[in-house]
Amino acid sequence: MSKIPNLKQVTIDSCKLSIPLSHLTSYDKSLTEELIVVDKETCSIIEKEFKRVSKKYFFEEFSVYASIHENKRTSLNRFEDCLIILINSKQLGSRYFEGITFDTLPTIFQLVKKLGILDCPYGVFLKASITDIDFKKDYVLEFNNYKELIKGCELMTKPSNNRDKGCTVYSDKMNYGIEWSVRETSKYLTSPYVKIYHKGLELMSDSGSKEFKDRYLSHMDLSNVIRIESTVKNKKHLDSLKLGLKYFTINELLHLSQEEMNKIISKSINAHLLPRTKSLSFKTESKMTPTNRIFLNSLIGLTLDADFSFDRALNLLLNGIENDSSKSNNKKVLKRLYFDHINGTNYEKKSSEVESIFDSIGWF
Repeated sequence: MSKIPNLKQVTIDSCKLSIPLSHLTSYDKSLTEELIVVDKETCSIIEKEFKRVSKKYFFEEFSVYASIHENKRTSLNRFEDCLIILINSKQLGSRYFEGITFDTLPTIFQLVKKLGILDCPYGVFLKASITDIDFKKDYVLEFNNYKELIKGCELMTKPSNNRDKGCTVYSDKMNYGIEWSVRETSKYLTSPYVKIYHKGLELMSDSGSKEFKDRYLSHMDLSNVIRIESTVKNKKHLDSLKLGLKYFTINELLHLSQEEMNKIISKSINAHLLPRTKSLSFKTESKMTPTNRIFLNSLIGLTLDADFSFDRALNLLLNGIENDSSKSNNKKVLKRLYFDHINGTNYEKKSSEVESIFDSIGWF
């Protein structure tokens, strides 16, 4: 089996490119056509004319979306009609895991030309404005340890009832992961959308993704590949990250160093997680506090010696604690101790592997 390329490297997974029509040699004129909607049964016109929102161009096991944005602001006092193209790593086929880089972008450029979406010099394509950018970073992690990573993130998420904050955990057989905020959030500066998910499961669960995997990635072992992905919405969001960008083009973003791209991931994850220094998770037994040692001994006695279920032991140990905050904090400690030391985990191996990923994503 071939190795997964660009593991632990941040690259762009997808983004929207915007190019003024005046900069193009040509483009697909059907994108500006006005269409009519006809009833299938009666052939009567339902809607006389409407502008095409976007057009989907099919190519083997993936597609490209394009549209025309009329009167789009391109500078402080300038508005132009622009071609919008959604590009993503699937358009790279077997080079999918490399992500969008200086080496792979020419492949996508040749594809959109081949599909008849546009024609222009490559230099014009490089100057395209960029929005809705998904930065991704891949790891290989055994599934039991991956579940511990997700549990640790869930426990340390800043509490919130706001849909633009807090987390959503997925624990289905073919969809296991965690996400923070929502992709459509208006609070992207303080609560950016970020998710950690199992890429191997994702590529096997969705029918379209499975066909793509079978066609282009069958030579790779994807069983333990996980991904963290963070979305940067627009120029305002990019500017807030203080990356030193001047033109906010795809060319500039591909010039960012790994250190700068890692800062994007780190800032996103730290917007949603409590400070890691306060975390009680993944500490070795030798560093355990006397109180936690008592907690652990109590859990061992109840679950292993007295044959209590974990939920029953948890309820017993928390019984009588009336303060909601204190009860919640102690519950988190007990759950962590149980899953770290009792529930069939290899603690030392898990501690090392999971902590190294927390280090790598910049959670501090």
